[in-house]
Amino acid sequence: MMPKIRIYKGFRENSCEIMEASLSNFEYPIHYHKRNCAGFLLSGSLKIVLDKKIVEKRKGEIFFIPSWQTHKTSVDAKGCEYLVLSFGNQNDLSEPEINKFVNSSPYKDELQQLFHSIASYQAEKIIKSDERIELLRKYISQNIRNSFTLKELSSFLFLSPSRLQHIAAEKTGLPVSKMIILERLRQAREMITYGKSLSGVALNVGFYDQSHFIRNFRALTGISPSEYSASVQRLKNHFI
Repeated sequence: MMPKIRIYKGFRENSCEIMEASLSNFEYPIHYHKRNCAGFLLSGSLKIVLDKKIVEKRKGEIFFIPSWQTHKTSVDAKGCEYLVLSFGNQNDLSEPEINKFVNSSPYKDELQQLFHSIASYQAEKIIKSDERIELLRKYISQNIRNSFTLKELSSFLFLSPSRLQHIAAEKTGLPVSKMIILERLRQAREMITYGKSLSGVALNVGFYDQSHFIRNFRALTGISPSEYSASVQRLKNHFI
């Protein structure tokens, strides 16, 4: 079943965003986010596979997913609802506009708990991944239209191709090729969300074959790019 998502507020495109999600009998394959994510379960339960560990969160509980951390989520047929706050760092959360929104939100108490927990979590527990993997991800992200080769990427990090593959598998659980595809698709979803035309999205994120783009997009999200675009347009009617 397709998830229902309401985006309440985006505070600058690259800063932070608050949204409410309602899911039922849904599984999101392995992926990652460019920003940190913190969530509050309003109802039901949510399973998260993070760092090879399965964590189940229930109503009233909070979860954290650090930026760039590969993970997957699933919800059973009973469904769940949750709030998600995505942000780059704690400074993003100090904008007066955000505080004004939280204080007027019907989820004021839940969001305040979330903000308090983020402060503690960032101070103590946010996972710092291998610096080489961070550099690799940034290089891929900044040059997403390129046709990468393992030799090129390993040379960038002054590693052998085999060593790079080993580090990627150890730190992310993914081969380098999969990391590239996930970043292409992450940027594609972002472009579609912010109104970019579908005809140019595939090329802008490095897919030179539309069928390859559509096939990979559907494998990750369960729907085609055009279906995703249509859902985004419907959701814009709920923006506050």
